[in-house]
Amino acid sequence: MTALTIREVPDDVATRVKARAAEAGQSLQTSLLTLVTREATRPTLA
Repeated sequence: MTALTIREVPDDVATRVKARAAEAGQSLQTSLLTLVTREATRPTLA
């Protein structure tokens, strides 16, 4: 499995993403993996 790193995330964005993960009862890793997977599997317009 590949590890990804996102650099220079604005503090306010990181805070909101962490809060959303917590509200969903998920870890930050699980929440972000769900978002990335959803985006990667979504059909493109092409």
